[in-house]
Amino acid sequence: MIAALILAAQTMVTGAPPITEARPATDWSCDFNDANGARFQLRGAFAEAPVGSDPNAGFATVTEGDGPAPLVGKMQVKAFDSHPDLRSYQVSAYAKDGSSYVLSFGFVPGDGFGLATVTRYVPDAVTKRGTLFAYATGNCRATFHPVGVPAK
Repeated sequence: MIAALILAAQTMVTGAPPITEARPATDWSCDFNDANGARFQLRGAFAEAPVGSDPNAGFATVTEGDGPAPLVGKMQVKAFDSHPDLRSYQVSAYAKDGSSYVLSFGFVPGDGFGLATVTRYVPDAVTKRGTLFAYATGNCRATFHPVGVPAK
């Protein structure tokens, strides 16, 4: 037991190393339905994440569409997995009321439909503990660009 505690005390958590392969650019558009049945559309382009990038750092992006105000405009995107048949991204958005949104994308290429989810975190003004809501789900179309070809 004591050995386990000593070993656990010596454990160091470090961030992921820089990426060794570029994560190519992706153009996308998604049609969403929120939890109340309202529909909205978002679209954008995620730039290439070059070799040496920090996988946990965000890249600037702009989202357009008729979605709620916090989901439209300048944001940060994190490029996660990039494979010939799947690309994963995450975008975080912040509202003026202190709530935040996380858009998680799982794109497939071409005419196939990828999926997206939007969660919303609303902090309590008194306890500072918040509530996480399933906000919306969407079907997405994406164009996968090869390495070195920018998004439109």
